[in-house]
Amino acid sequence: LWGYELVYVSTDDHPAVQSENSDIIAVDLASSTYMGLQQILEREKKIMIHFSRKNILDNLPYALPPSRAAVKITDPKNLSVSALESITRLKDDGYQIVAGWVPEHKTCQAVYHLADMICLDVSDQILPELTAIFKALEPYHVAVLANHVDDQAYFDICTRAGISFFQGS
Repeated sequence: LWGYELVYVSTDDHPAVQSENSDIIAVDLASSTYMGLQQILEREKKIMIHFSRKNILDNLPYALPPSRAAVKITDPKNLSVSALESITRLKDDGYQIVAGWVPEHKTCQAVYHLADMICLDVSDQILPELTAIFKALEPYHVAVLANHVDDQAYFDICTRAGISFFQGS
């Protein structure tokens, strides 16, 4: 087990809140009121949390310890120079950077070269497609996390494609 991806859940009628819509996430994380945060830290596992561009520019990832935090950038397309500078600082300060894979990957080279891990949605992918994507990822020297590995068949396909980190439902 590498770590846990945390999803921010609101206390009102909305079941889940994207972090770009709620800056309170940093306060919750820093005060350790986030459910299970202390247990994860004590087990020495990683905590992967999606931070919006605004959250990154506002330095919200710094509420987490760098040795245990992975900053997830779900949509790495068209990042501003200031966002890339902030991501570079996070990387230099010891945070792991996780980026979502997009078909237009050549437009994301700057962030992919900073990334430690790329998240790849494998739902509806077949082995030749995954193998081609895995090959396209080689220049970035990153680990690959397969998202939506919901059954043994997808697990087998991903392992044959060379993927070694998995997330299911």
